[in-house]
Amino acid sequence: MEGAPRTLLVCVEGADWRVLSPRVDAGSMPALAALVERGVSGRVAPVDPAGGVPAWASVLTGASAMRHGVLSARVPGADGRTVRAAACGDRALPTIWERASTAGHRTAIAGWGEPFAPADGAAEAIELAVPAWAEAIAEPATASHPRLAALLRALAAAFERELRATMMACGARPWDLACVHVAGWAALVREFVRFAPPAEPGVPDARATAFGGVVDGACSALDGWLGGLVRTAGAGAAVVMTGERGLDLERWRAPASTAGPGAVHVAAPAPAAFVAVGPGMRPDSLRHGMVAVDVARITLAFRGIDGFTPPANRGDVPLPAVPEGELPADVRALLRERDAAFAHAAAVAGAIDAAIAARSRMAARVPVDAANAAAFADLLVARGEAAAALAAVESCRAALHASCGGQSGDARAMPWPLALAEARALLASDRSRDAAAAIDRAASDGAPEVEVLLARASAASSDEDHAASERHARAAIAAAPSSREARMALARALFAQERFADAADAARDAIGMAWADPLAHLLLGTALAADGRAREAIAALEDCLRVRPEFPPALRRLAAVHMNQLGDVVSARALMARAVAAG
Repeated sequence: MEGAPRTLLVCVEGADWRVLSPRVDAGSMPALAALVERGVSGRVAPVDPAGGVPAWASVLTGASAMRHGVLSARVPGADGRTVRAAACGDRALPTIWERASTAGHRTAIAGWGEPFAPADGAAEAIELAVPAWAEAIAEPATASHPRLAALLRALAAAFERELRATMMACGARPWDLACVHVAGWAALVREFVRFAPPAEPGVPDARATAFGGVVDGACSALDGWLGGLVRTAGAGAAVVMTGERGLDLERWRAPASTAGPGAVHVAAPAPAAFVAVGPGMRPDSLRHGMVAVDVARITLAFRGIDGFTPPANRGDVPLPAVPEGELPADVRALLRERDAAFAHAAAVAGAIDAAIAARSRMAARVPVDAANAAAFADLLVARGEAAAALAAVESCRAALHASCGGQSGDARAMPWPLALAEARALLASDRSRDAAAAIDRAASDGAPEVEVLLARASAASSDEDHAASERHARAAIAAAPSSREARMALARALFAQERFADAADAARDAIGMAWADPLAHLLLGTALAADGRAREAIAALEDCLRVRPEFPPALRRLAAVHMNQLGDVVSARALMARAVAAG
């Protein structure tokens, strides 16, 4: 491999176009702007909503959490009563650099610790020093805002140490593939984004003036570092820059209030920034975006390494038999966190049975968790078990009522997410009148307008009143223009009215908001096929299979397009065989 162009993978925690793009457009991030100009850029959809260690494991292994096995930053101890940090041995799949090294490529890594690589102590050996840009902001603010100034110095010094350590690692020895990671940029943005112009309402003017330049300073430091890495990589190098997920800017600008028992706060994970420069990346190769697990495939392809097939689902590591009542609180909380991560990953992968098992364990541990009960019920509905879904809702409702000593007023009362889950289960049971009553209860209990409208759209669709379903979906879009679910509801209503071109447009809008949703790609492909646009339908369905490999409905639809619209019997038979094998 010596003498061949290098490949550089730059992983920036929390990389988010909403923060980066304005600086690129303003000319203050020239290195990133040059990569965007030369290469392909877009959004990368996370497969692990919480971010952090599980999300990076998906980026680096090219597989979801249920396959690589990294469900959290901590794992239960061998005795089932303690917790420890996740280690390399807890990861079931190799990282990008491990695969490259096995194939004979020289590698350099920096900024990664367990469970990705053993700590080498290089960063800790670098003396902490506050960079000049941060000191210029902190020094005049120290007298009036000492705590914020101290926080800025600490975070900026840690960020600077990361940047220096990665640069040293990339210059210390020859390499073909370098994989570097920094977390300090996200830490700075999370803490100081509320001061960045325009500052959020309620932020004192003096603080906004004092700390309004922190995000700009962090972005400039990041850009200078990125430019240095690209120069080190040399002419002709392939460069990939990615985040694991975007930043929850709304939360960090306006922290959510403390929620009461059974309350649910659901935020869709934000997509991260992605840029790739190198041979073989077509300008249209991202279309609407990509999925986090694609990063490994793209990076390895630059080294000529491909053919990666994830193994069967790993599941979670079984614990020693410890009675539930004897588990320490921190172990119980960790088990709940890991079950939630596994359930989400399994649902995304289409492994409904595995997701249901994890949600069932969570319900047993915390019967009053309304968010889990609602997700549990929805999974049961997806498996065709509406009666079991209603039982799960009722069990959580009863537990919530009992937790209040039976004194919470109406014994039928429940948090609105649970009421809407009950409505969906009732619709699946052909009990539309009862479902309408459950939706009304959710509305009166404070469910967001968009959620109520979406539930009414589903109810109308169940009653085959597709015009009413379309009206509710359009009202939901007006109430929440960024709602993917509202666009999907509209696409389904339009499709049911045989307005296939309009349905395809609505499905495209949904994909633009959440590229990693296989059902949106499936609906787009189905609408395009019904509209007689076979080639476009095939492209959409192949994108669906990128998101969820071996997805039987997509394979069957692809087979139908090849058979009925292209007359390609051989391809159709092969696709149907794959669909049957996938179940």
